[in-house]
Amino acid sequence: GVNLGDKFMIFDNHKNFIVSGEYYADLPTQYDILTLKMNSNGNKSWISGYNNNSDNSSDYLYDLKIDNANYNYILVRSRNVQLRSDIVLIKYENQTGDSIWTRKYQSVPFANDEPSQMSIDKYNNIYITGSSDFNLINNRIVTIKYNFQGILKWHTEYTPSVFVSSEGLRIQNDTLGNLFVSGITNSSSNGDDIVLIKYSNITDIKETDNTI
Repeated sequence: GVNLGDKFMIFDNHKNFIVSGEYYADLPTQYDILTLKMNSNGNKSWISGYNNNSDNSSDYLYDLKIDNANYNYILVRSRNVQLRSDIVLIKYENQTGDSIWTRKYQSVPFANDEPSQMSIDKYNNIYITGSSDFNLINNRIVTIKYNFQGILKWHTEYTPSVFVSSEGLRIQNDTLGNLFVSGITNSSSNGDDIVLIKYSNITDIKETDNTI
């Protein structure tokens, strides 16, 4: 009975598919997130909703992923009690759709943090890229790592200058444990530049970058 604006669909290890999107839940909560699992015959297995209760503002979906252990994750932007945006990661159990944990990330107090995409490595660590204004004027690329238990392992930022604005857009792991983040920065007088950042995180983060 809801109008689900589906944004993402993935298949699990048993060929069931999971769909997640935003729906208008009416006042006072406005837009919430629904995630549902269906089998190959189109029969619904479960449906789970997410609503940030800090001030009943809208929640927006940015990504949906599944890890090697068949757990589902959604990446959401929600407004917090400071009336600023948080990066929110929710982990769901695949069989029941129960929420296992929810993690809210804020770079510094009163910052606007916005996600773009997440990636999961073979050890089921979750990596997120996006942007944050760090309670300043211009955005910086922010990259975050959580382990499968939802523990924040590290977070880092990138900007070529505090006087320009940058945004992380895409993130991907390779098979050697390296992490790649791409985005844009308006550091050129001719417009936006493409940024590619490589992180090596076997023991810690080490950053090398190329601006194209």
